[in-house]
Amino acid sequence: MAEKAAYDLTVLIDSELPEETQAQLIDGIKKQIESGSGVLKGHADWGVRKLTFEIGHRTEASYQLFQLEANSELLAQLDHNLKIQDAVLRHRVIRLSKGAPETPPTPGPPARQATPAEHEPAEAEDQQETT
Repeated sequence: MAEKAAYDLTVLIDSELPEETQAQLIDGIKKQIESGSGVLKGHADWGVRKLTFEIGHRTEASYQLFQLEANSELLAQLDHNLKIQDAVLRHRVIRLSKGAPETPPTPGPPARQATPAEHEPAEAEDQQETT
């Protein structure tokens, strides 16, 4: 029997869907992990976050992190099922070298974007140097 390794599964769900639909999708992922001889070590709802770039005309997504132990067959099944779900914008599986931590990590603060006012002084300096 193949050995189970620890993984992080990050799923970006369409945030415009009703909460009930999102909850059903999350429960379906959990059930698939547990019924497919996997072990769900943790789940963290990172909430709705702004995307770096649009995916399917969406600017925000609900980020879900699942930490699990699974074999390659279960990972292939999860990958296939997540690819055909219209509600899933993106998903990514990352193998953890040291196993799943006791508690799932929390996301950092959203990346800060520079305001237009922060760019103006640099432009003004460039103009002064040319005169």
